[in-house]
Amino acid sequence: MGIDSALILCAGYGKRLKPITDYSPKPLLNVRGKPMVCNILDKLIGAGIKKFFINTFHLAEKFDSQFPLSSDGKRHYKNAEIILVRERGEILDTGGALKNILSLIDRSKPILVHNGDIFFDADPKPFIAQSYKNFKTYPSCSATLCLRGGGNLSNVCVRGNNVVDMRFELKKPFDAAMQFCGFYAANPPLFNLLEKEPNKAFSIVETLLEAIRKNENQVFFFAENSGIWTDIGSPPEYIKINGGAAPDRNFRLAQLLSYGFFPEKTSEIDKGGSMREFFKFEDPKYGKLVACFYSPEKRENLLYAPIAKFLKGSEFPVPEILYDSEQDRSIVMRDAGETSLCEISEDKKESAYEKVVASIVRLHTQITEKYNLSPFELSPGFDDNLYIWEQKYFMEECVKGRFGINQPFPEGEFKHIRQTLTAKAPSLLHRDLQSQNIILGQGGEISFIDFQGMRLGNPYYDLASLLFDPYAEISAQMRGELLKKYAFEKREPLAEAEKSLNIAAVERLMQALGAYGFLSRKKGLAEYENYFRPALSSLIDCALKCGFPQISSIASSCLKLLGEK
Repeated sequence: MGIDSALILCAGYGKRLKPITDYSPKPLLNVRGKPMVCNILDKLIGAGIKKFFINTFHLAEKFDSQFPLSSDGKRHYKNAEIILVRERGEILDTGGALKNILSLIDRSKPILVHNGDIFFDADPKPFIAQSYKNFKTYPSCSATLCLRGGGNLSNVCVRGNNVVDMRFELKKPFDAAMQFCGFYAANPPLFNLLEKEPNKAFSIVETLLEAIRKNENQVFFFAENSGIWTDIGSPPEYIKINGGAAPDRNFRLAQLLSYGFFPEKTSEIDKGGSMREFFKFEDPKYGKLVACFYSPEKRENLLYAPIAKFLKGSEFPVPEILYDSEQDRSIVMRDAGETSLCEISEDKKESAYEKVVASIVRLHTQITEKYNLSPFELSPGFDDNLYIWEQKYFMEECVKGRFGINQPFPEGEFKHIRQTLTAKAPSLLHRDLQSQNIILGQGGEISFIDFQGMRLGNPYYDLASLLFDPYAEISAQMRGELLKKYAFEKREPLAEAEKSLNIAAVERLMQALGAYGFLSRKKGLAEYENYFRPALSSLIDCALKCGFPQISSIASSCLKLLGEK
C-alpha cells in the first residue's frame, strides 16, 4: 500500500524575496523553467504519490489559477489530485498547517510533508520506502526526517537511527548534527500529538521535540546527501538555482535585490531593435532607476559602463551608473526621464535642440581631446571598411531586401563619400544620435543614452543623425540655424560645414534605411515601416545637393514603390 499522499507547504509570505513575492507566492516562482511547486509535484508523482494537499494563504488566488477546477469539480496536476487548503485569519506555520488538514486525511497511515520553497532533486523513493518501513516496524514512530550532512543549518542532532534533539533545545548527547531537508513523513503518533496543540500558528519542530521528550525512539531519520538541495528563499539562492535557465522577470528582480536595490513599480522598456533587456523601477533610496541586462556577444555592451563613467566624469550629460557587473552582464543607472526628444512639444523643441548641439560640440572637441590624452577601449572607429559595410547594408537590406530592386552598387559615389568622411580628423561619436536616444528631464535638462560602445569618426555623422532624424523631422529653417550654431562654436566655415553635413547625412540615412529593412523584414518589427518615407525623402535631397545622382535615383525608385502618401 505504501505512502500515497503529501502536504506541500505554500502559505508563507516569502519576505526575503520581497518585492518579487508581492506579485507571486514563492512556490509559484519559476525554478528551472517551471513553478517551484511543480518541481516538487513532478518529483513526488514520479515516486507514486497520488494526492496532494497544498496549504495557501498569501496570494492564495494565484494557486487557484495555477491549479484550476476541472470538469469533475476537482483540481488535478498530471495524474494526481490537488486539494488546496486556504488558511484563514493567520498563517498557521509548519505545525498548524499539518494539524489543519487532519480531518481531510487518512490518519491510519503516513503522509509526506515537503516545504514549498525547497528545491531538492534527489530521488525520493528510497526515503519514502524507509519511512514506510519505520512506520510498519515501530508503532511509536512519529516521523521520519530527511536529513543531509553539512549545510549552514546543521541543528538536527542524531544518535544511532534516531533524532534526539532539534535546534539544541534538549541538550542531549548526540553523534552528529545534520541539516533538515524540509521533507519528512508524518505518522499517526504525530497526528495524536498535533490534536493536543492549540488551534493557532506553531512550528512542527515544537511537536517533534515533544515526541522526542516522550520517547527518544519516536523520531527517525534518513540520510540523503545526493542531488541538489537549496532553499530558494533568498535572492542569491534563487539566482544560483536558476543560473542555467532563461531569465524571467522575477529572476531579474532577484538580481537587483542581490545588488542592494529594492525594486518597486517595475516596468519593461521596449527598446525597438535592441536585443538588450531594460527595466525601469523605483528604489526607496535612489529613486527612479533603469536596469540593463545585456548579452556578451556584442563587445560594445561590455564597454558601455566604463564609457558612461568617463562621460559623466567629463560633465557630459549621461545617466549616472550606480552598479555594473561584467560577470552578470548588468548595469543599473539613474533614470534620465520619461520624454525623448521626438516627443517634446513644438514650443520646447528649439531650446532642447540647442542644448543638444551645445553638448555634442563639447563631445566632439574638449571631451575628445581629454580622451586622446588617455585613450581606452571603444568600439572600432569609423573607417573605410565600416562605411563599406553600411553602404552594402543599405543596398542589400533596404534596396534589394525591402523593395526588391536589383541595382548595381554606385561604387564611384560610395567611394567619394568614404574618402570625404575619413579625411577629417576623428572625434568621439555618440554614433546613434537620433531623437529617441536623447531624453529630457522634468526641468528641461537633457541626457544622452544608448551610446553603446561609442566610436571615433567624422563628427558630422553625429550631427547628421540628429538633424536628419526620420523619427523626429525638423524644419529646414531650424536645421539651418542649428548647423550655424554648431559651425560657429567649432569655428568652422558655414559653407564647409554644410557640405560636410550633407555628405555625412547620405551615409547615415543609408545606414538607417538598411536597419529599417532588416528590422521590419527579418525581425518582424513592422513599426519600422513608418520611417522609410521620411528617410528616403531626406536621402534624395541630400544626395542631389552632394551631386550623387545614382544614389538619388535608387532612393527615388524605392520611394516610388511606397506609393502616394
